[in-house]
Amino acid sequence: MGEGGLRRKLAGAGCLILALALAVSVAMVTFFAWRSYRDHLDTAEDPGARTTEALEILGGDRLPAGYHAMAALNLSGMLRGVVLSDAPPGEDGRIDRFDSGLFLYMESRGGEITLDDLLNMWPGELGLERGDRLQAGTIRHPGVEIVCRSARGSLIHGHRRLDGVFAELSFHCVDGGRKRAALWFKTAPVRPTVAPMPWVTSLLGGPTDLSAVERFTGSMDLCRE
Repeated sequence: MGEGGLRRKLAGAGCLILALALAVSVAMVTFFAWRSYRDHLDTAEDPGARTTEALEILGGDRLPAGYHAMAALNLSGMLRGVVLSDAPPGEDGRIDRFDSGLFLYMESRGGEITLDDLLNMWPGELGLERGDRLQAGTIRHPGVEIVCRSARGSLIHGHRRLDGVFAELSFHCVDGGRKRAALWFKTAPVRPTVAPMPWVTSLLGGPTDLSAVERFTGSMDLCRE
């Protein structure tokens, strides 16, 4: 066999190995995604199981006051997420809405987590119209630094438009590891052009209030491995 023929055979073998590796990777991702989806269906009507799974991801021994676990997904450690809603479970045990507060959390071993990634965790169409920036700051808990950026915004959920404020949270663990990010949204009245002080007062205790964000995340232990 000539040198050219040998090179062609080696190149063909390399392409075959690459194709097999890609096929195995796709199969593994599909398997883990299906298993996570199946587990989610198993707990969709069990609020206690959802809470247990959410706490396993968020850490700590309790969820933020007034919030309930709507969904908790775990792709075998590669991608994990939690959806918290202020709406209580219905008679069937499910939660399919939020009233005035929504918290979306995701952690990944891959690249940066975007705002769209977080919004896509909602089961259905969910969009966000950004408004004016309001505040930025840093919060520190043991083992983690949280960068918080808040703004006015409106969530678009089907034909429903909810005006409010939101905070984008980026979690930086001392020991590094996964990328972690969250979105906390709460409804709020539209800012008036006159007499804005009542509007400012209405924001206390929500995503634009750094002390409230500190309390909200204080029950979490996200950086434990």
